[in-house]
Amino acid sequence: WVANTNLNSNFLQSFLVEEDKNIDACFLRYWGYSSNLEFSRYKIQDLSLLTFWEQLDFYIHRLPLFPKDEEDEDRVRFSIRRDQPSWAREAQRQLEEQIQRQEYADIHFDEESKKLLLEVKEKIDRLRQKGISGFILKNLVNSEDKLSKVIISENHEILLPDYNMQIEMAPLPKAVFFLFLKHENGIYFKCLSDYRQELCQIYRQISNRIDISTQQKSIEDITDPTKNAINEKCSRIREAFVSHFDERLAKNYFITGKRGEKKRITLPRNLVEWHTNI
Repeated sequence: WVANTNLNSNFLQSFLVEEDKNIDACFLRYWGYSSNLEFSRYKIQDLSLLTFWEQLDFYIHRLPLFPKDEEDEDRVRFSIRRDQPSWAREAQRQLEEQIQRQEYADIHFDEESKKLLLEVKEKIDRLRQKGISGFILKNLVNSEDKLSKVIISENHEILLPDYNMQIEMAPLPKAVFFLFLKHENGIYFKCLSDYRQELCQIYRQISNRIDISTQQKSIEDITDPTKNAINEKCSRIREAFVSHFDERLAKNYFITGKRGEKKRITLPRNLVEWHTNI
């Protein structure tokens, strides 16, 4: 199917079943026959939260398979085409590849969080449809819990005294955690190489090693934004906190941030006590 610019924006409305004609912007999919019609619906979320293309990608990857019907092997297929000269398409492709290589870590940092956020929003919509009041939902989402102080001990332990717990991490994720804890304003992933020596120094102290040559390659990978090593370490940091308490509270302690922006630990620094000279 090729787009026809003469079509009105409500062209597809005539193909909807009656109860779906007044719904908000969404992706709709129908299959089966008029006597046994099935459909799935996905409401398009706020575009300031996720772009249309990110939501389309999410929707396509969660589509259930078409039911197999031996009498009807036809499949609806579509594509989106933007006509442009071949040289322009090739230049755009090369530019996109270059950007993706340079910002690979940043691009892939928060994919899982975006998917989880969409799933949460879908569940909230279903709760509203079941008659749960907005007041209850608001209190559920906005309820506040006390943040614990974080103490970094002389032995480089991560202690949360108000929760009476210690957070365990391997030396490399802990070094990354300390690096971001020291830089309250955050760090751009694309600038991580500027912090390589500082990360080496932190790792050397917490591992009690003078010679860290065996870990040099790992540290170089962590500070290379074209690789995924920094995301892996951020995941380990997140898991260390989420394994102890709810993510809604834990997110104040691990590294967060939107694509293209600085990544940081949002915990207020008046709740952080350093008992070591890192």
